[in-house]
Amino acid sequence: MTSKALSQTKVLLVEDESLVRWTGRKALEGMGCLVIEAENCFDAEEAWKRDDFDLVVLDYRLPDGISMDVVERMRSRGNDVPLIYMTAETERIGTDDAERLGICAVLRKPLNVEEFRKSVLEFTKIKADNSEDHAGNICEGGFDVVVCPTVVGEGNVIDICGQRELSSWVALRMDMTENIDDAAIKRLNEISVAKLRGGGRLCIVGLSTKMKNLFVKLGMDREIDILSGVDELRHLGRKTASPSERMSLMDVAVRSDNAGVH
Repeated sequence: MTSKALSQTKVLLVEDESLVRWTGRKALEGMGCLVIEAENCFDAEEAWKRDDFDLVVLDYRLPDGISMDVVERMRSRGNDVPLIYMTAETERIGTDDAERLGICAVLRKPLNVEEFRKSVLEFTKIKADNSEDHAGNICEGGFDVVVCPTVVGEGNVIDICGQRELSSWVALRMDMTENIDDAAIKRLNEISVAKLRGGGRLCIVGLSTKMKNLFVKLGMDREIDILSGVDELRHLGRKTASPSERMSLMDVAVRSDNAGVH
């Protein structure tokens, strides 16, 4: 399941075991989250100070100390970001600690991926319900900007583009996307055509060189604007309906200029 709340959720994942960290990251990215990793207390605290996170997922015992100490210090600084613990030492985190430190869930290792996803989804549901703007996604140049997961399937495209809260102008940010299946590409093209007919449009932002070459090879750049960065959206705005229309307008202008030359 992918939602705007998930696609705009930045998560700090603190775990020293590489396999658990990889599993947690893949689960989070699969839901559309932006993930920053840390392997110890020091790196976790530095990342936490440096950046604004929507959620912190962390292990209890780390190579250089107990993560609860980091949480205590961050809470003393007024940082109230929600927490999810995943640890083999669940008995170390009592009810009083959970309430005092704002711990949403304590998950036992070995990590159950479905249970983990459910806990994250519960958090994001609360986040979306309590959000003042409820939409929760970036708006740039008239476009609702939605971050896509690492692997994009047809279901992701349908979930994202079918959200009722989104405007008819949507930009899919694919900075993290490493793979997109054929069904998703076909669905993107269909949605783009439908949006153009309805006066909207669909853009794709931040593709890797490999992914961009694939899209161009398939001719998707004829109906979908493929942009390097979010900043380009403000320049694109609502000027025309599609790249093909812009080409037509340019062609008309050139022919008009040539008509005046004898």
